[in-house]
Amino acid sequence: MLASLRTGAEPPHSLCDDQPAEYNQHFSGRGVVILPDSVEARRDRGKGVAAKLRRVIRSVRIVELPELPLKGDVSEWLAQGHTRTN
Repeated sequence: MLASLRTGAEPPHSLCDDQPAEYNQHFSGRGVVILPDSVEARRDRGKGVAAKLRRVIRSVRIVELPELPLKGDVSEWLAQGHTRTN
């Protein structure tokens, strides 16, 4: 479903807290948007990922998706009929 947004989306497991620092080079100079799910611990994880990437990326935004179901993520949000323009 993320492919439908036509972005260079990375699934959450590719940005794990224990990811080697060398992986960050793939984001160098890019703008990054983090779409955390509705579980508080994972929202906090998104902030941690943003902090790690901040040194190498051009910009970072954390976007809270409106009407995200409990324990939901971007896949459920898109399945509800939302689009990139929402």
